[in-house]
Amino acid sequence: QASGTPFTSREMMEALPFNADSSLAEDVLEGKDVEGPTLEATQILRECRKVIQPDEEELSVEEMKNGFRRWNEKTSTSPSGLHLGMYKCLTEPNEQEEEKTYLLETITGIVNTAFKAGVTLKRWCKVNNVLIEKDTNNPTLHRLRIIHIIEADYNLATKILWARRTMPRAEKAKVLADSNWGSRRSRSAQDTSTVKELHYDIAHLRLHEYASMENDAKACYDRMVPNLIMLISRSFGISRGACRSVGKTFQRTRHHLTTKNGISKESFGYSNEKPIFGSWQGATKSVVNWVLTSSIIQNIHQATTEGATFQSTDGEIEVRQSTVGFVDDNNNCVSQLRGQGSIVEKLKNSAQKWERLLYATGGMLELSKCFTYVINWEQDDEGRHKISDKMQAITIQESQTGQTKEINQKSTGESHKTLGCYKSPAMNMKAQAEDTTKKAEKISQLTCSYGLSANTSRLAYQSMYLPAVTYPLTSSYMSKRVLNKAQAKATRRFLRCHGFNPHMPRIVAYAPKLLGGLGMQRMYTTQGVRNMTQMLKHIRAGTTIGKLFRIAISWLQRWAGIGHCV
Repeated sequence: QASGTPFTSREMMEALPFNADSSLAEDVLEGKDVEGPTLEATQILRECRKVIQPDEEELSVEEMKNGFRRWNEKTSTSPSGLHLGMYKCLTEPNEQEEEKTYLLETITGIVNTAFKAGVTLKRWCKVNNVLIEKDTNNPTLHRLRIIHIIEADYNLATKILWARRTMPRAEKAKVLADSNWGSRRSRSAQDTSTVKELHYDIAHLRLHEYASMENDAKACYDRMVPNLIMLISRSFGISRGACRSVGKTFQRTRHHLTTKNGISKESFGYSNEKPIFGSWQGATKSVVNWVLTSSIIQNIHQATTEGATFQSTDGEIEVRQSTVGFVDDNNNCVSQLRGQGSIVEKLKNSAQKWERLLYATGGMLELSKCFTYVINWEQDDEGRHKISDKMQAITIQESQTGQTKEINQKSTGESHKTLGCYKSPAMNMKAQAEDTTKKAEKISQLTCSYGLSANTSRLAYQSMYLPAVTYPLTSSYMSKRVLNKAQAKATRRFLRCHGFNPHMPRIVAYAPKLLGGLGMQRMYTTQGVRNMTQMLKHIRAGTTIGKLFRIAISWLQRWAGIGHCV
């Protein structure tokens, strides 16, 4: 899918092969000024200077043993037939310890030798592609998700190098983009939703103009280019030998299709005439590769576009962000004071830059699914401010085709679903309330219609109902009346399933078990606890979200017009 993007051209493939072992790669890592086929490709290459010293330490037997022991045996692995269960047997603490240790040492030694010499194994170069329908009974090619079934020892070894070693080192060195929230320790999708909510809050409190574009990226893992991701991996400390081994595996792998009828005998793979790209969805290192790649282009985007700036009332706290991303869910944002020209033009420049940076890495935006929000303020006859309903669409040039396409603009009152939560710049919680109500009624009805025992229904309440309906509450602020109504039917059903009168006083139902209550949760209370926990956690940790909270509080204090702290 990435064919035709800058790093897949014949010239770049010759100068920068899949194993990222060439004179160009060495020049890039040493920080020399190099030129790419496009401006964005050049910027990416210059950002790929070596930021972390290479990790030359070999994999230990203990690392491999722990990895196999923790791995869920139900996971599909190893087209060669060396099932994960065979490896897990070597980690069980029972008889024949010497033989097991010897086999683990042999497996680890084979992997270390391959990575040190920069070679691959024949069985590593066979991958089974499982095609899964994204939509039920819709097997069209563009709606299939491809999962790659990979050799267990290879997948674990790359997981240790990329995920368990490189990511902690990158976090410690603080070289990852601060606006990248996905697949990183101590960061979550709820944090991303909170950032977006705080952007809208501060725009309202400051009465400044704000615009954002919600991006829809096409198949991010399947469009990653191996020569670029190996170069980026080397810049973040993966050894030269390991990158050479993985690069050769990419280039020599034969892919077999897996269906309900079996595994195909015919296969396909990379060739100079018909090259294929992608980082393999199902490989653990793919997640890290995307984090590293997206961090690089986010850093470039932050340095080359205006972005959105948020300041406290005294100017002591300032946060500037041009993107907010969670894996492939990303948005671009800009802001300005009123009367500083067209904010739409700034958003267009920001969005166009992101589109070109993403295209340079092999990615692509589905522009027909992207949309924008624009917050402009106007005053009514009485001097009250309200959001303008004026529609101001932007156009983006698609790098692959050169066509200029108009991006859909949504009304600020129209909510959109992002990472499981409904958000709108007009601070409208209606869509979120409706979704929470539907979810509560659906789950409670399904759970309570099977005649479950009281104990089983309590388990279903705790493990199914509560996680589903309370998930969006961390970044929501629905009223008490709305949330009480949302959970009313569900609470009655669960009380009946638990063996109690459905009209039991709610003060008893929601009271903690320690005080003689049933320990059920009132959603309004849960929302308040999670809001407060989220705010205190980030303020005390001094994170960017904590700074945004403090900025919002400072403006709220000014609007309150009172002497004591709000």
